[in-house]
Amino acid sequence: MRLIKIVGLSAVMLFLFSFKTLNDDRKDSVLLDVVSTILKQVHFETYEIDDDYSAKVYDLFLERMDYNKSFFLQSDVAKFKESRLKIDDDFLARKFDFFDLVVD
Repeated sequence: MRLIKIVGLSAVMLFLFSFKTLNDDRKDSVLLDVVSTILKQVHFETYEIDDDYSAKVYDLFLERMDYNKSFFLQSDVAKFKESRLKIDDDFLARKFDFFDLVVD
């Protein structure tokens, strides 16, 4: 049953993203809705989207993106750290503030 849900959600996501009429903001919102649904209903381990989860996501992100500490500058990491406990808030509000901060 779980596999059917995953396949179904994937098919819906591919279907929605195939339309060129959806603007990027709408696509991003739909993507976050799908990820949220997967985390809450389909994933084998349930997660509370809170500050603890936000901190874990931030720590894992930094560890995996810059494990040798050679990519990001210290000033970059200082800017990112301000958002450490806000990633969950952005996720729940369907915003990409942390992503935009990292990309810029």
